[in-house]
Amino acid sequence: MSFKIDIHCHPQLKPYGRAHAYSPLIQSENAKEVSSLWYSSPPSYVDKAANNLLGITQFPQANLSAAAKADVQVMVVAIGCIEKGFIQFKGIAGLFEKVLVNLTAGFGKKRIEVLKNMEDYWSDFQQEAAFIRSGEGRPVQVNNRWMTYKLVRNFSELNRLIEQNKQVPEQNTPGQPVTIAVIPCVEGLHILNTGLGKAVNRADVLAKLKALKNSPARPWFVSICHHFFNDLCGHARSFKSPMINTLDQSEGMDSGFTDLGKEVLEVLLSEADGGPVFVDLKHMSIAARTYYIDLIKQPKYEGKVPLIISHGVCNGAKDYTAGGPTHQTIGNDFYDIPLKSVKAGYDRTGKLIDTNQINFYDDEILDMIRSKGIIGIQLDERRIANDMTFKKLKKTANTEYNEKFQYSKLVWHQVQYIAQLADRRGLPGWHHIAIGSDFDGIVDPLNRFWTLEEYGALEEFLLIHARNFIGVNVPHPMKHPVNQLAAEEIVRRIFRENAWSFFQKWYG
Repeated sequence: MSFKIDIHCHPQLKPYGRAHAYSPLIQSENAKEVSSLWYSSPPSYVDKAANNLLGITQFPQANLSAAAKADVQVMVVAIGCIEKGFIQFKGIAGLFEKVLVNLTAGFGKKRIEVLKNMEDYWSDFQQEAAFIRSGEGRPVQVNNRWMTYKLVRNFSELNRLIEQNKQVPEQNTPGQPVTIAVIPCVEGLHILNTGLGKAVNRADVLAKLKALKNSPARPWFVSICHHFFNDLCGHARSFKSPMINTLDQSEGMDSGFTDLGKEVLEVLLSEADGGPVFVDLKHMSIAARTYYIDLIKQPKYEGKVPLIISHGVCNGAKDYTAGGPTHQTIGNDFYDIPLKSVKAGYDRTGKLIDTNQINFYDDEILDMIRSKGIIGIQLDERRIANDMTFKKLKKTANTEYNEKFQYSKLVWHQVQYIAQLADRRGLPGWHHIAIGSDFDGIVDPLNRFWTLEEYGALEEFLLIHARNFIGVNVPHPMKHPVNQLAAEEIVRRIFRENAWSFFQKWYG
């Protein structure tokens, strides 16, 4: 196996948004049009400067052409309407304009107009899923090699597709393309028409959930919530400055599951309607994550449900009561000092704002490993290390090689932290880590690793860091034999083997 896997990305979000300027709302058959999942526009110098200065990511990141160039053959694609909260601004005009430019640059003015008047997330979700299916199986030429993509429903279909790819000759034809496997998931169950600022119809929500479990785009797993309250469970704060002053996440933030949310959980995990749809921990509040982790430890679910963190990182603290990192050197680079809300302009209470809770605590990572789950490392500067670390880094990363080395090291530190944390408990440390980039979500990518196309370079640099960590002709730094792996195997695991093993065990 030489291909790569991304367990959380959004190749359709920007093309789908752009397609709202056309009728009918389907993918363009022309791969060079902005409404195609294959549309590629590598970042220019201006794009990179805008990203560095403002955190604006205008260029497509997870497009299928970039995936093809990096040999990313499996993509878990997160579907789900952008929430109305993204276009309900507060704060000063300048910040409003920055956010609006970001949104329109990525998704187009017509899409923003639709979102402003959104009253039916469910229909929008169905339309988005149909948009993805509308280009399925269509051959596209990328670097003189014919490619296509196909939605798969279980591991058997996935394995068959990858085996077929192995037989495709280097000089192939449109009739024998290399096929990228697309595994659907859902990010945010507001798609059941919750979180619209009006009374929720319980029966209607549960009926739509049943329909979701039986839909052509049936998700393998879902995240219950996203950035704003959706009447099902509380969310963690996900915005930092300057967006923290512009977008109001306060309603329902940090709360637990509602009664309806608990019912939704039971339906998701039930054997009815095709079996369980698993749950992604990302974006849940601490209270909601704690409830869910305790729930799947009960005899009814124990050993049957893995903990999934599709796109996340560690925050370096033992648990949510710690109030700071656990004083491991690299963990100190993860934890952000809480902001004073008066200074941040979020409210006037003087209460500290903790931006760490969107990331994951040591105890949660260990629970994930014990459940035979997985974490996809999110390639987002706003998540992967704290502000102080980036301030230091930007002063020293002054050449292309050095920048790649330093920024990739931030990814490696997350991997190393998880592995050492597990090794100290006698658990497998390298075996439950993958890449969940979140590319083409609203992310600020790591410099020099802007799109999926740079996955090859990221793999090369992670191998350098792995070799530096393992050392040469010295005792292995890991205590337990299960973790005493060669650098090459560690990196293979991160980019494909761990995700593949996870698919094999849990995907239908």
